[in-house]
Amino acid sequence: TGEIRGAITYLPDFYLPLTDQYVEVKGFLDAKSKSKIRKFKQFYPEEFDGMVMIIKKETGKAYDWLVKLGIKNFISYDTLELEYKDTLEGWESKGTV
Repeated sequence: TGEIRGAITYLPDFYLPLTDQYVEVKGFLDAKSKSKIRKFKQFYPEEFDGMVMIIKKETGKAYDWLVKLGIKNFISYDTLELEYKDTLEGWESKGTV
């Protein structure tokens, strides 16, 4: 019927001009998030191909779905915490900053 379903617009969380990469941060994937990411791939395949996905962990259903969709570049929260927790004040702080 020509009906448009799912998300209509999508803008990744960050664009890094020095590396010409888009970055998306996802804690979990709901249906709306999946729709947005699929449409980004459909309409911007070159940008999608280089997109970096920051996710909670590099295992599980969300990771598997993203790999199947074609995401190649992942960074997990654990990796970021290990690498930057000493240089980023208040990184994922549970107490007061």
